[in-house]
Amino acid sequence: GSFNKVFSIQFSNGFRVAAHIPQPRIFSSGHIESTVAMMTLAQSYRNIPTPKVFAWNLDNYNPVGAPYMLLEWVEGVKPWQQWHDLSSSNRIALLDEL
Repeated sequence: GSFNKVFSIQFSNGFRVAAHIPQPRIFSSGHIESTVAMMTLAQSYRNIPTPKVFAWNLDNYNPVGAPYMLLEWVEGVKPWQQWHDLSSSNRIALLDEL
């Protein structure tokens, strides 16, 4: 989204992560903390598939030099990219799953 710059980082062994670095003017430490908490909760208690959080840091005093989240890279299509192609019944089914 417009809150983060997202970088794809691929290591020599093929392992890939998504590095989320918040926009400086928009940054709120609460945003990173709530995102990490929500993703962990969704994964652990509701069995909702979400990217794994590998690491996160809230301040500028780290090797990255900025707050960040490192997440599992997930290939796929974003729901809003196909929303208009779905039938009404498929849209309702998708919303029911949320």
